[in-house]
Amino acid sequence: MLTAKKIDKAGRRLRKDLSSPDDKEIVLNFRKLSCIDLPAVCNYVGSTLEGIPFILACRVKRLDTIRRKLNRFADMALSRMDDIVGIRILVPNLQLQRAACERISNGDIPLNYSRDYLSEPN
Repeated sequence: MLTAKKIDKAGRRLRKDLSSPDDKEIVLNFRKLSCIDLPAVCNYVGSTLEGIPFILACRVKRLDTIRRKLNRFADMALSRMDDIVGIRILVPNLQLQRAACERISNGDIPLNYSRDYLSEPN
């Protein structure tokens, strides 16, 4: 059974590049658990943006990216890393982007993080 304590312990060893095969398995299982809600989120986005043409892109952080983030933020515990899974919604123009953002932000699923790549390109 995965616990926050086991996940954080494996994360500390991964950060120091001292992880065992068991630690890597724990981290990979944590990644898998982070993906469980992804189909529901995709369905929610599809129904929320009905009538707006969009492309939905999803990604799951790779092990090396998790390690780099743990090293960048020394006080971060792996069990609290909230961006293991991310989605990106692409729309054809600014007007549709605003409409999509409004619908998503007024929806039922709280956003942990949102970024407007037009107003914040870097």
